[in-house]
Amino acid sequence: MGDQLSSWFSERLGFETRLAYIGHGSRPVLGSMAPHSKIGLRKARLLKRLQSFVPFLSFPEERLVFNDIAHYLVVTEESNNHLSSRLEGGCTMDVTKFRPNIVVKGASGPFVEDFWGELTFDGGIQMPLTANCYRCQSITVDFDTGKTATDDRGMAWKKLNKDRRVDKGAKYSPVFGRYGYCFGSSVGKSLRVGERATPWSLAGKTAIITGGSRGIGRGIAIHFARKGASNIAITYVANKTAAEETLKACRELGAQRTCMIQADMVEHGVGQRVINEALSGLDTKTIDILVNNAILGNSDKVKSVVDTTPEDFNEMMHANVFAPVALTVAFLPHAPAYGGRVINISSIAAKQGNRDPIMTYGASKAALESFTRSFADQYSAEKGMTFNSVGVGPTATDALERAKGSFPSDFLMKQIQDSICGRVGEPEDIAYIVGFLASEEGRWVNGAAVSANGGHRSVLAAFG
Repeated sequence: MGDQLSSWFSERLGFETRLAYIGHGSRPVLGSMAPHSKIGLRKARLLKRLQSFVPFLSFPEERLVFNDIAHYLVVTEESNNHLSSRLEGGCTMDVTKFRPNIVVKGASGPFVEDFWGELTFDGGIQMPLTANCYRCQSITVDFDTGKTATDDRGMAWKKLNKDRRVDKGAKYSPVFGRYGYCFGSSVGKSLRVGERATPWSLAGKTAIITGGSRGIGRGIAIHFARKGASNIAITYVANKTAAEETLKACRELGAQRTCMIQADMVEHGVGQRVINEALSGLDTKTIDILVNNAILGNSDKVKSVVDTTPEDFNEMMHANVFAPVALTVAFLPHAPAYGGRVINISSIAAKQGNRDPIMTYGASKAALESFTRSFADQYSAEKGMTFNSVGVGPTATDALERAKGSFPSDFLMKQIQDSICGRVGEPEDIAYIVGFLASEEGRWVNGAAVSANGGHRSVLAAFG
């Protein structure tokens, strides 16, 4: 295309560039890795297959011009640096020379991109990531000669072979990066260096959130959908309209299947019933994530300890302890072969002395955290699962409003004063933490009671 253009690009890119005009020639994407490939559609569910035959609903053919297999290789800077650190003789990996690529900076560690399902960029581009890249010889090439590097860069493949044979779908060949595609609504948009990239780390996951119609549970369900979860089931007690609105919001964010289950945690047999109805309603055999968020919904049961009857005590313990345990037990046979998640929503009251009227409530949450640790000890090594609890502080929900009548008139103000952040929490504050624990990035947090209260100093002063 001429030396003038080549020189212009070379000066700005910092290395010698030769431009070549390829023309309008293109070819279909081979194999099944493209989001709507013919092979992939043959394996898709019936509705999606039928859609591919309807002219005004069918997916446009996905084609490539210069690239091989996919538009982009997506890799984190942390993965690239990790591989560079293993090379000798001062060699480094220059990922900008591999192929058209996206380098994401700021990941929690190397190779977390193995589990990303999609990247969403601030500019509006959505990039599905469909498969891990493996057997990629380009990482061993000396781009000055076009041949395999004679220094340690030529050994990069073998170095990855030691510990990166992690994907059965890649035939246990070493994995480095993910294939990314830009089709559909992303065509014609610009992607700029420095744009924020948000990974959908729950892509394809199936989740159950109890008490998911309002408050913290609603926030978690919507956050899961935003992070790419495909199938979401929630439970509710009485407010069917709120449950429908929550699931509508989840579907608008991309959830493919949703299901709502009417269930009160004081019911006998509620654990197995919820799991069975979720499996049926979502048409699945596997549940990846269980969030036990629902608690005793009857605020009349929040009493001083001297006024608590055996029936009151049993209801509190059944709803806040036995039901989550029963749900977890029923969930275990349907968890994925490796890597399931159980997250129990607890309270700061579990760790502190509590005055009336929340003595019994605090004791129930302490028991739930004990069970959480015990499940982690019993099942984590066997199934690669994690079990964690999240101890929330006062959070701006309908439940907090309803409970005000059971507490002193200045309760809420004292909670704000006792918070380092100077406010009560929002459901989204809790959802972000739960989303992290549910993702692959949270795999090293296990058997933990994670505080999510904005730095709440003490609940004791609230009842002084």
